[in-house]
Amino acid sequence: MKRADFTSGLAITVRKHEAIYQVAREREPRLVDHATAVALFDALAARSGLAWEARGWLLHVIAVEYQRGRHPIWHALAARGLEPMLARLRTRMRGPAEERGQAIHIALAEELARLRIARADGLAFPLLTLRRALERALLTTAADRDSELEEQQAYMDYAGRHTQQPHEDAPPFVECLAAEVGQLLVERSGGDDVVRVLAGAETLGDQSERLSAAHVSRECLQKRHRRAVVSVRGALSGREP
Repeated sequence: MKRADFTSGLAITVRKHEAIYQVAREREPRLVDHATAVALFDALAARSGLAWEARGWLLHVIAVEYQRGRHPIWHALAARGLEPMLARLRTRMRGPAEERGQAIHIALAEELARLRIARADGLAFPLLTLRRALERALLTTAADRDSELEEQQAYMDYAGRHTQQPHEDAPPFVECLAAEVGQLLVERSGGDDVVRVLAGAETLGDQSERLSAAHVSRECLQKRHRRAVVSVRGALSGREP
């Protein structure tokens, strides 16, 4: 399925179900600025200039509405807002274009339905969680899944024999580790750009557009990202590169 065909199919679905959108718009304040479903569809385009925070909250509303009734308009709007991520997944998949497009639609519908929207960390939309779930659904082979199940079983067997945990209070430990890794990335990349990409708060493409006025190229950001990740891996393993 070509990207243009993919987008036009979503647009047709959105136009067809305008009445459903208007019902949701009456109860949801975050939709007030978008008078029609087509207006929201256009605002969610990758190059619309919509700020990530606003986009995140719109995706939050869309996911909630989809989980409320599983209506295709919300699936289409979610796919529109997530199209850059879906396009990257599509290029990594194998097989005919039509089959890849269909697989993405099915996986997105399933993962949106089970996505936990209310997040304790305050994220408007858990983009990184969704991306990992889609990668697992679309790119993981049966052999990989069997291997992972074997590893999980081995861990459960080990945990049954060794009841003492390495850290008695896991959440603070994980938060501390995440903060330290984030700080390392900031220090070794010269800013928070690498962290924003890894956390899913911003795509590399969006970041390069945002920083184009400062004459920072996409290639420069890619090199900065690569150097920072290699450096942090070395620091965490005790083997500085």
